[in-house]
Amino acid sequence: MKNLPIILNIILFALVAHLYYLNLKKPQQADQQSIIAPSSASGGARIAYVNGDTLDAQYEWLKQQKKLFSNVCATRKAALPPNRRP
Repeated sequence: MKNLPIILNIILFALVAHLYYLNLKKPQQADQQSIIAPSSASGGARIAYVNGDTLDAQYEWLKQQKKLFSNVCATRKAALPPNRRP
């Protein structure tokens, strides 16, 4: 049983060497196609900026979801046994 770790290491080394061999024996393709993302119809990429503070302050659905999430967390914390509570 003292030789078990050595035997396992040898087997793992052989498996890793085999994986390297399988990976490197694939022929390298010289004419690989590159993937180009389609541009928008206006001729370029469009970037949208969203101000998270404004969403927090004025978006009612987000406020309701935060409140619901807080209630669910509080309920689940209360349901935990006393020795498992954070």
